[in-house]
Amino acid sequence: MSRPAVSRHLRVLREAGLVSANGIGRQQQYRLNRAALASSTRLVRAVHAFEGRGTRRPSNGGRIARASQRGEVTETPAAPRGWRAQSLKSGAHAGR
Repeated sequence: MSRPAVSRHLRVLREAGLVSANGIGRQQQYRLNRAALASSTRLVRAVHAFEGRGTRRPSNGGRIARASQRGEVTETPAAPRGWRAQSLKSGAHAGR
């Protein structure tokens, strides 16, 4: 890997807070941010465990899809009217 490529990777890690850099002359000395790395590791493990539990099958066993193919279902259930507006007014989606 070239030096510029290494520098780009280290910059991304620094911007993500996973490493810190100290300038010494023209050089940069990098150190791992162990707390941030541990937090990221826990997140990746949690996502991996969550994805491993699921199946690729619909939660209803495909009943709606099969009924739709037979022409028995023309619409799928939707959220009640005004749900989004009400939840936004109540602040349920604050910070998005």
